[in-house]
Amino acid sequence: MRFLMKTILLSAVGAAAYKYRYPIMNRMLSMPAVRSLVVSTSMKSPLLRGKFLQNMFE
Repeated sequence: MRFLMKTILLSAVGAAAYKYRYPIMNRMLSMPAVRSLVVSTSMKSPLLRGKFLQNMFE
């Protein structure tokens, strides 16, 4: 019974997070510390860095 309740609760939280993912992302990225962490982490990835730089200088 406890497993079923946890599964239902986790599914509901996941569905709500998916439904409101863009407002959640906007709220999180409006914080300067979180935004700089996301940017610095994404620039460490060669794939993402290449795509960003390629789009910037096209």
